[in-house]
Amino acid sequence: MNKTSQDAATSPEPTRHARQPGPGDAPKVDGPRSPGSADSADTWRKRAALLCATALGIATYLAWQSIAGKALPGCGQERGCGQILSSRWSVAAGMPVSLLGAGVYATLFLSSLRRGALPPWQRRIEWGASALVLGGALWFTIVQAFILRAFCPWCSAAHLLASVGAGALWIARRKALPTASIRPGLAAFALPLSAVAGLALLQSLTPEAENIKQQALPQSLVSHSGLLSLYGGQITLDPSALPAIGLPHSATTAVALTDFTCPHCRELHRTLTELAGQRPGQFGAVLLPAAFEPEARELHRIMLALWRVDPEQYQKIAEQLVAGALDPNPKAVLDLTQQQLNGRFYELAWPHSGWVQDTLRLGEELLALNGRENGAATLPQIMLRDKVLTGSPRPETLATLLDAAPNLSPAAPSSSPAALAAPAKPEAAANPPAPAPPAPDAAPASGSPAIITFSSATVDLGTVTKGDPAAKRVTFVNTGSAPLTITNIKPSCGCTTVEGWKQTVAPGQTGSFELKLDTARFNGLVTKNVDVESNASNGMVHLSLKALIWSPVTLNPAMVSFGPVLKGTKIEPRSIEITVNDAEPLKIAGATGDNPYFQTEMKPIEEGRKYLLTVSVPELGERPQNAEIVLNLGHPKLKELKVPVYINPVEPLVVQPAQLNVATASLLTGSTASITVFCHDPTLATLEVTDLTYSGGGNATVAFERQGNNRWGRVQLTFPPGFNPGDAQDASVSFGTNHPQYSKITVPVRFVSTSTTAAQAPLETVIH
Repeated sequence: MNKTSQDAATSPEPTRHARQPGPGDAPKVDGPRSPGSADSADTWRKRAALLCATALGIATYLAWQSIAGKALPGCGQERGCGQILSSRWSVAAGMPVSLLGAGVYATLFLSSLRRGALPPWQRRIEWGASALVLGGALWFTIVQAFILRAFCPWCSAAHLLASVGAGALWIARRKALPTASIRPGLAAFALPLSAVAGLALLQSLTPEAENIKQQALPQSLVSHSGLLSLYGGQITLDPSALPAIGLPHSATTAVALTDFTCPHCRELHRTLTELAGQRPGQFGAVLLPAAFEPEARELHRIMLALWRVDPEQYQKIAEQLVAGALDPNPKAVLDLTQQQLNGRFYELAWPHSGWVQDTLRLGEELLALNGRENGAATLPQIMLRDKVLTGSPRPETLATLLDAAPNLSPAAPSSSPAALAAPAKPEAAANPPAPAPPAPDAAPASGSPAIITFSSATVDLGTVTKGDPAAKRVTFVNTGSAPLTITNIKPSCGCTTVEGWKQTVAPGQTGSFELKLDTARFNGLVTKNVDVESNASNGMVHLSLKALIWSPVTLNPAMVSFGPVLKGTKIEPRSIEITVNDAEPLKIAGATGDNPYFQTEMKPIEEGRKYLLTVSVPELGERPQNAEIVLNLGHPKLKELKVPVYINPVEPLVVQPAQLNVATASLLTGSTASITVFCHDPTLATLEVTDLTYSGGGNATVAFERQGNNRWGRVQLTFPPGFNPGDAQDASVSFGTNHPQYSKITVPVRFVSTSTTAAQAPLETVIH
């Protein structure tokens, strides 16, 4: 067979050329071709070029951001796209997959610039690139949907645009050659798809890399007088006044910026817990929330308030969130919190709202400061000695940093930008310490002869109308023999602010600062603590800020609390008695609410002097509700007054979680999982749980521990060390109760790897 006949036999297209084509000639095709067909082909080719160019731009941007270690807009590690881009599925042989994709998209884009028919070699390249695009898009979809269960809009957009562009280019070639076969042959598909399969295999066999970044802090995180000082005193934290892992005053204390909705943050939480357990008293970590999304911020508001109200319950719910046993969304956490606190969460958390807001702001400002100083702008972060680590380091990495010789900067106070006030200890609000009197006559300490002296340890703002600004300038004298520098002033509540405190006062001179109190939150006598820190020899000075908040009306009670209400029961209205304190009669125009769930009615008891506000709920819903009812007072000094109201619809018996997710890694050393059973039905004085069984076999044990007021408790499922779950995929815990409506309850148990535990959605509990 000669060469010409051999080419004709092996060519994927019929040969219809008038002469043998030369090396640079495009094939000529016989047959009819209308001008409209050529125009249509060119239109589709241009569309393909635009789509491939856009996909190329996105992939190039992704590759550049990945190489530079930068976060994508709206794609931090607490988001699904951050989870994908920080996983091993985003790289191949150490190279970002987006860089490989950019090369394929560029090939397809350049090919789309060629009009009309293509030489066979270029046509094969075009078909190969198209097969790579479609195969890569299919593999990436599998990774998102079934492996990571997360979604990256950037990556998906690039794959979608390139896939549609490949399809448009195929249409363009078909229209350009209407009578010719452009089937590429099996090899044009087999080789590219084999390459995609090889990529998938390589990624599957590649172990998960430790995706962290280390940066040196400009000034080390140091301990000073029991406090943690960051950035030379710009931020000061009290470890005992914030949620922490391990002992708050350990030999080495780190600061972790986390978010319960971020899977990498939950992984860091587990790492810190493990390390703190291995080194009790030697290592601990302060936890500061730094949430990006509104839902995450709301979740942390609930958790921070719970920590102030009941640290033990906070710890238990935090453990469930970290383990993946509780869905990290505000509703699930709020429902469980309400159950644990007998529906009184809003009532108990209300006084701590200012502290919660301050703590959220503290975490966000520290995250912003790390971003400006070190480029560390994504979560999670851990600040340890002279370094800030972004990502979730392994325990051995942190242990290595702990064992390394620290290079700490001096723990001296700084007069740099204003320090963020460290939140007060939880017990401080309930039992404020008596203000310590100034010590002007204290003997100067060696090397610090400055002495700060106040005329009084009490700052009295007098009587202030509710809602009006209350402020007073506080003066002090440096009665020592060296310059006095104020390093920080810390109010005990977010309702109190300080202005103009950064200053250095010469010996014998007077300094001052202004204290302001937000009076809108209070009624009657209010007392707050203010701590003044300086380089004075008499140390920290405690001031007491007090004010008498006057309101033209008095509310009894101050809020409307329906508390937990059993679903299906009649809801009795709640009333507030409003008494006018002003000398002049006051006609209250009425009350309006921001939530139509609650209905209000205002009736005068004594016109102008006393009124009765009644709040009712016409129909009980499924979810907890809260609102603010605005009283239209019409008083010249106080136009309106807001009254908080809430209700919590509950089932007679609540079981949480609805499914137990047990990490298989924890079975090596033994593990205990808890199921909380709470009875809201007041007709049942004591909750009884009987007939506890575990269907998965082995030597696992089940027990019930009654708690608190005998109407709730925990079912504890304990696995001994080395427990083998075997093939028990449908294991469950079953038990009976003495409530007539809940004779038997079954909670499914699933054994999952640590990496997938957090992604499991709770299933419905089966109640018979």
